[in-house]
Amino acid sequence: MKLKTALIAWNPNQPLDANDGTEIRVDNLEANYSSGWADNYFFSGGASFREYKQGGESLQAMRAYRDFVTLVIRDGMNPKAVYDQFIKIDEFEKFLPEDMPGVKL
Repeated sequence: MKLKTALIAWNPNQPLDANDGTEIRVDNLEANYSSGWADNYFFSGGASFREYKQGGESLQAMRAYRDFVTLVIRDGMNPKAVYDQFIKIDEFEKFLPEDMPGVKL
């Protein structure tokens, strides 16, 4: 999915061994937001901000990587859990090496 439609929702400061699907979720804002799934998370980002609907592919990729680093470093989240959700974002996936898990270039 494109970053401009990807809602990123997360609960910060989860234990580093957490990867049970409750600490972060990336899903399509337009298709699934009305179900209320994001209400279970403390923070949300991505498509919920107007700036994420603007800009070219390189700028969108930079935003996705900035968010990835923010969640892992600032919010203390499990890097694998964050990666497993961010790989759903086209602009994030596009700039990864093709031998990374989940990459479908």
